[in-house]
Amino acid sequence: MRTKRYFSNKRIIVNYLLFIVIPSCILGFLALRGIRNDQALIEREQRKKLAEVGTSVISETNSRINIFNDRFRGKIPDLSPSFPSSLTFEEHTLNSFIEENSLIRSIFLIQPLDSIRIFHPSLLYLPEIIEETEKEWSPYNNINLFIQGWNYEYKEKDLQKTLLYYRKKLKEFEKKEIEGYILTQIARVLTKQSDYNKAKETYLLIESEYGDIIIDKRIHLGAMAQSEICNISLLAGDTTSSLNYSIEFLNGILNTEWQLDHSGYKNLLSSTNNIINRFKETNNEQVMALLAGADSLFEKIYIQERNTEYLFEFVKNSSLLVMDSLKKSDYEGQIPLMNYAAKDGNSFYVSLFRGAENKYWGLVFNIDEIFNDILLPSIREHSENENFQWQLFGEGGELIANSSNINFELEPVIIEAPRELPVWTLKLYTEPTGLINTLFFPGHNIFLFIFIFIVLVLALGLFFTIQIVSKELQLSKMKSDFISTVSHEFKSPLTSIRHITDMLVLKRVPTESKKQEYYEIIQQQSERLSHLINNILDFSKLEEGEKSFRFEPLFIDQILQEIVISFKNSIPDKDFKVIYKQGNHLPGINADKGAITQVIHNLLDNAFKYSGNSDLIEVYAKSDKKSVIISVKDYGIGIPSEEGDKIYSRFYRISNDHTQQVKGSGIGLTIVKQIIESHGGTISLESKVGSGSTFIIKLPILK
Repeated sequence: MRTKRYFSNKRIIVNYLLFIVIPSCILGFLALRGIRNDQALIEREQRKKLAEVGTSVISETNSRINIFNDRFRGKIPDLSPSFPSSLTFEEHTLNSFIEENSLIRSIFLIQPLDSIRIFHPSLLYLPEIIEETEKEWSPYNNINLFIQGWNYEYKEKDLQKTLLYYRKKLKEFEKKEIEGYILTQIARVLTKQSDYNKAKETYLLIESEYGDIIIDKRIHLGAMAQSEICNISLLAGDTTSSLNYSIEFLNGILNTEWQLDHSGYKNLLSSTNNIINRFKETNNEQVMALLAGADSLFEKIYIQERNTEYLFEFVKNSSLLVMDSLKKSDYEGQIPLMNYAAKDGNSFYVSLFRGAENKYWGLVFNIDEIFNDILLPSIREHSENENFQWQLFGEGGELIANSSNINFELEPVIIEAPRELPVWTLKLYTEPTGLINTLFFPGHNIFLFIFIFIVLVLALGLFFTIQIVSKELQLSKMKSDFISTVSHEFKSPLTSIRHITDMLVLKRVPTESKKQEYYEIIQQQSERLSHLINNILDFSKLEEGEKSFRFEPLFIDQILQEIVISFKNSIPDKDFKVIYKQGNHLPGINADKGAITQVIHNLLDNAFKYSGNSDLIEVYAKSDKKSVIISVKDYGIGIPSEEGDKIYSRFYRISNDHTQQVKGSGIGLTIVKQIIESHGGTISLESKVGSGSTFIIKLPILK
C-alpha cells in the first residue's frame, strides 16, 4: 500500500511539470526559432567583415613595402656609378639605407643586355675573383725572388739566414705588392723562431700598410695578417689578446672589410673558430664574456652567410628572368614588385626602378622579415581586435603560421595575396554564432531576457522541488541505512549466543572447561550487545537534544585503568595488547563518568577493529595547564587525510576494502564527538595510511 508521503511527492512533481516546465518549453521553442533566423544574418555579416579585415591586412603589408620603394626611389637621382665590370659594386651612400631597413636583403644594378651587379656589403664573400686588377699580384710572377729564401728555410733549415735574405730583398723593391708578400714571409719565419713580438709587429705593419692588396686573386693580405695575429697571440700565451683580435677579425668579416673568395672565407673563419674553441672549457669570467661576444658574432656571420648564398642563387637564376622582363617591356619609373621562382624552389621578391643610362636599380626583399615584422603582427593585431582565428599558407600550400583553438566546423574566408606579393593564402575563421553568441549580439537582447526569465523560473522551481523531494528521500534513506546497519550489528552476537545456548541446553558440551569458555563468549557477546544498545540509545537522545549528563568531579587515571582492563578482558584475542601509560600528574575534571567511559570504549573498539595486522593499542594520558589530554593510538590501517573531517558524520564509513570488511554502525565516532563537545572539550585525529591512527581528546581541568 502506498503511503501519503509517496502521493505527496508525486503531486509536487506533476505540478512542477504542468505549471513550470511545459510553459517554459513552449516559450523557449518560440524564442529558439527567432534565434535561428538571426544566426544566418549574423554569419553573413561576420564573413563580410572578415573579408574586409583580410583585404586590409594584405593592403597594409603592400603599403609598408611601398614605403621602402618610395624611400629608395628618392635616392636614385643621387646615385650615378658607372656600370661595374665585376660582380659587385660599392656606393657608400647606400650603406645606411641597408643598415636601417632590415626588409632589404640587397641592392643590385642591372642592364637588359648585360648582367647583374650586387651591392658589395650584402655579400660576405665572392664566389670567385675573376678580373685581374692592379691590386692583384701573384708571387709566381717573380718566382726567382723567393726560390733562394725557400732553399735557406726548407733545405738548409737556417731560419736566421732566411730572415737576412728576405730583409735584404725588401730594400731592393719598391713595388708594394712585392713588399707586402716579402713581409708575410718574414713574419712567418719569425713565428717559426718563436719571436712572437716581432712577428706580431710585422703582421700589424702588413695590415696597416698593405691590407688592401690581393695576391694571386685569392689572398687578401689584410685578412691574412689579422688572422695570423690572433694565432700568434695564442702561441704567446696571451689569451685575452688572442680573443680580442679574434673578435676584431670576426667584425671585419661581418662588415665585409675584405673581398674574400669562398675558399679564403671558409679557411679564415675555420681558423678563427679553432682558436675560439680552445677556450670553451674556461671558468674565467673575462674570457667567458669575450667568448659570448664571439658566439654572437658567429651567429650573425652565419645569418649573413645564408643571405650571401641566397643572393648567389638570385644572380645565377632569377636575375635572368628579371632581364628577360626588361627586354620584353619598356618600363618607366618603378616596376611593380615581382616574384621569381628559382629552379631549386627558392623565391625572390624584387622591385625595379629605372636609372640613368639604361641602368635599372633593384631591391631584393627579405621575405622572412616581411612576414615576421609586417604581415604576422598585422594579422595578430586584427585577430585580437576583431576576435577571429586564422591560418597562413605558403606558396607550396604548406601551413607556415596559425592561431590556436581554431573551429574547423565553419567554412573559412579565403584571402589570396595579389601577384606583386609572395604567394600567401590567408584563411580566416569566425567565432561560432551559436545560441550564446546570438543572445548577446547587439539588437537581439529580447532573446536574452526571455532566456534569463526561463532559466530563473526553471531554476527556482527545480530548486524548491529538489529541496522537498531530497529531504524526504534523505530521511527515508537514513532510516533504511540505520535499520540495516543496526540489524546487521545485532544479528552476529545474537546468532552466536543462540548457537552456544542451544549446545548448552542440549548438553552437547562435554567438559567443564569448554562450558566455561562458552560462558565467557556469551558474556562477551552480551556486553557487545549492551554496548550497541547504549550507543543507539545515546545517539537517539543526542540527536533529539534530550541526552542529559551527570557532571561530577572525576579523576581520569583510575577510570582509564578500569576501562583498559575491562576492554582487554572483553576482546576474544587474548594475545592482543592494550597498554595504558600516564605522562604526569592528572588533575580532576568535571564530567559524566558513564559518558567518558563510553567515549574511551568507542575509541578502543574502533582501534581494535581497524588494527589490521597490528596487535597493540596504546592509551596515553597527560595534562597541561588547561586540559587533561587522552590519546588512543593504534598501528593499523590508518585513515586517509581527505576522510579526516567526514568520519564524525553519522552513519559515515570510509569506503575502501579494509574498512568495509569490518562491522560497524557508523555512529560510534559521532557519539564520541558530541559527548566530548558537550563536556567543553575537543577531539582531533593524527593518521597516516598504513601506519595507524591516533585520536586525541582534550578535556578542561576542574577549577
